[in-house]
Amino acid sequence: MKKTLSLTLIFMFIMVSAFALTGCGKKKCAKCGKTEDEVQLFLFDTSTHPGGDGKYYCSACYRQVYSETPVPEVADEIAKVIE
Repeated sequence: MKKTLSLTLIFMFIMVSAFALTGCGKKKCAKCGKTEDEVQLFLFDTSTHPGGDGKYYCSACYRQVYSETPVPEVADEIAKVIE
């Protein structure tokens, strides 16, 4: 009985640890919360995009955040893409 109980506790500890480890450290979209397993995430970085905030976004949220950025260079970049 004790052996079964201790094995059950060990198994539960392993399962909880594995669940916690697989969920931790994953990138999420800063706007909608989708993880990198669900969608591809893009970094809105200040080094590559004027007005970037250094957060990760899915493609839909990235376009929205990028278009709402009040930096003139961003508007110019959007205009170049649209042309």
